[in-house]
Amino acid sequence: MKVALAFLLDLFIGDPRYPFHPIRIMGKLARKIESRFNTTGKQKLKGFFCAFFLYGMTGTVCFALVSQLEKFSFGLILEVILIYTTIALHDLLKHGYRVYRLLKRGSLEKARVELSYMVGRKTDDLDEKEMMRALIESLSENLVDGVTAPLFYAVLFGLPGAFVYKMINTLDSLWGHKNERFINFGYTAAKVDDIANYLPARLTSPLIIFVGSFFSFRFKKGMRILFRDGRKHPSPNSGLSEAAMAGILGVRLGGPNQYAGYISERPFVGNWERPLMLSDISKTFNICFLVSLTFLGFVVFAVETFNKFSFVR
Repeated sequence: MKVALAFLLDLFIGDPRYPFHPIRIMGKLARKIESRFNTTGKQKLKGFFCAFFLYGMTGTVCFALVSQLEKFSFGLILEVILIYTTIALHDLLKHGYRVYRLLKRGSLEKARVELSYMVGRKTDDLDEKEMMRALIESLSENLVDGVTAPLFYAVLFGLPGAFVYKMINTLDSLWGHKNERFINFGYTAAKVDDIANYLPARLTSPLIIFVGSFFSFRFKKGMRILFRDGRKHPSPNSGLSEAAMAGILGVRLGGPNQYAGYISERPFVGNWERPLMLSDISKTFNICFLVSLTFLGFVVFAVETFNKFSFVR
């Protein structure tokens, strides 16, 4: 019930913009700790202890907060509001729609700027088709990080589960880079994020194909692409949702991406059946929205069924 209410808050209101947003506080704390401890010598070990200190601190604070909130009549409302800050479906679709609208108008320069807020790759020289690819890949990947994974851990473990996951995801975003500064210090953050997203990614990707099959009737082809290409991505999780989306749309995603100072050669996923079209982006919006609803219902149903028939009393 609490997670469903939090989901509805995000859907209709979106991410609140204020300085004391919990996720922003996590990011500021992570940056300060990294700047203090990411020094020469034993960087991997320091990264391990720093990461687990932040995970443990987040869980401890949340458990203590929940125990206190239960004493007050308004505690449920505050808990719903806090869980709501961990879900990002509204903003994911809103930012994606800005890029889509500019592409539809032919305003490529403005579209490149808006797209740069969503993706890590350089967007300065991307043509229309490459921007479409980048947008669909971003929507597919962030569907797990920003929506289904927080829902998964919120349903299973409540407020502490949602916030510990967001700390895991935040540290991966800030520390999980394979460059000279973070290759050792961010090793633990990257690996823990892979573990945390393992189940949500594998639940989300088949749902993408199931929901998408109502738009394109490509269920068998989509599943074939998912099993064939889902593990080609450098990340053990991100490639699953991208392969599922490529398969259900009947397009090819992946390929080289240019980042600051280097080019990342990503494997292609999906088959080259036709060029990307703007209609593929609108289908992706619909699929992301419906997958989020279906995922929430599925996880809540599974947990309630388990609790009902559990022999542990």
